Amino acid sequence: MNHSKGFAMRSTVVLAAALTVTCGGRVPWAATIDPPAFDSPALAAAIRRAAPGDTVRLGTGTYELTEPVTPKSGVKLLGAGQEKTKLVYTGTKPGVLVSLSGCEDVEIAQMTLDGRNNPLVHQGISGSDFRRIWLHHLTIRNLIDALTFLRCKITGNGMAAVIGPIQYTGLEFIGCTVRGNKSDRLPDPKPFGGPAPMADFVVPGGIRVGHPASFRSASHAAAGQITDRLWDFGEGIPEVAVTAKHTFDRPGAHRVTLIVWDAAGRGSRLEKTVQVLPDPHR
Repeated sequence: MNHSKGFAMRSTVVLAAALTVTCGGRVPWAATIDPPAFDSPALAAAIRRAAPGDTVRLGTGTYELTEPVTPKSGVKLLGAGQEKTKLVYTGTKPGVLVSLSGCEDVEIAQMTLDGRNNPLVHQGISGSDFRRIWLHHLTIRNLIDALTFLRCKITGNGMAAVIGPIQYTGLEFIGCTVRGNKSDRLPDPKPFGGPAPMADFVVPGGIRVGHPASFRSASHAAAGQITDRLWDFGEGIPEVAVTAKHTFDRPGAHRVTLIVWDAAGRGSRLEKTVQVLPDPHR
């Protein structure tokens, strides 16, 4: 998928062919970085150390995540094999396994993303504003069996535009562009049992560099309640509170994304661009 706006997966999805075929030039003196432990801090530290063109090599074993894996642009995350390297979530807050936001030229391959039917894991891979992402030889399993493709551009796949899942309880494509694949035919949609929730949030006024800003969710569910939220500020660790606080470190335009879920597991997302003012005292 090229320049995807977001997707969610639950059930077993096996990606044996690339979702996006990316052609990029070689980066000289690319390094390989091995995380020293099988946990989120070690994996995050290895990603921070990596430069464009470098490979973060995940070894054989199970990585227990307490926060999403957030790749950097130009970095490869390669496991030892789909049944050898596994990512599982052991955190106490709602989250995702891999978060792709604002990055490009990223390759993720040779591993399994296992939700273990954990109700806190709402998505295997999530994100927004990413480009040229190469996902191949991945197994994504034990997550929700409903998928929504929202404003996706699906192109450049050497096989079908979308492969899998084999079975699903709900599937929809909203505002997607599909072209340039070997087959542009999409799987048959399957209606969901009810309407999706509506994500919305209130942006504070007068946001300044170096000062905490509070963003309040104003989302609502068509039936029931909003049960979980995920805030993405394009930097740092996502927040999950009703009201999220974030401190921006540079002035200018910043993208803020809120994803919400209702009790039935249906999600909705909203992006807004906010303007951050310089601190006159700095």
